[in-house]
Amino acid sequence: MGAKAGQQGETEAQQAQATHAMQQLQDYKQRWQPVQAQLATTIENEGKAGSAARKLATGKAATDVSMQFDKSHTQLNAGLTDAGAAPGSGRAVAANAGLGADEAGSKGLNEMMSDQAVTDAYTQGLGALTSLGHGNAATVGQNMTQQAQSSGQQASADASASLMNYEGVAGVAVTE
Repeated sequence: MGAKAGQQGETEAQQAQATHAMQQLQDYKQRWQPVQAQLATTIENEGKAGSAARKLATGKAATDVSMQFDKSHTQLNAGLTDAGAAPGSGRAVAANAGLGADEAGSKGLNEMMSDQAVTDAYTQGLGALTSLGHGNAATVGQNMTQQAQSSGQQASADASASLMNYEGVAGVAVTE
């Protein structure tokens, strides 16, 4: 287009810059916008209550607790037998009931922590998406991996502490 009287027209360099900017916008729309839309959908779906990610995380936490406390129940019962406490005796019942109560508490706590880890990952994902939208590099931590490791570690620590407590209550000699 021609310049009006008293106005300066675009230089060739300005026209080249405008063309380059339009090409970059088209490239973004064709290659990156669909990727961002898919990422946003994935993040939204995983963050929802009852999502597969939440079920997986809380299920793993419950399994970790069950596995660790099963070991503790076995060790406690072996110790009770070695100490002369018959299965079904008051000492055995009290110790196993206490261990069971601790297991239930640990399971609830670990499931809550796992659900929170999914919420944290969701929040990090939204932050990464926002960073991409601003043209910044985005990094998302390994929150789910960290959660999976901490769930097992927490379950093991809970089971060990509970076992030591109820072995002491039942008068069982602690063997390491």
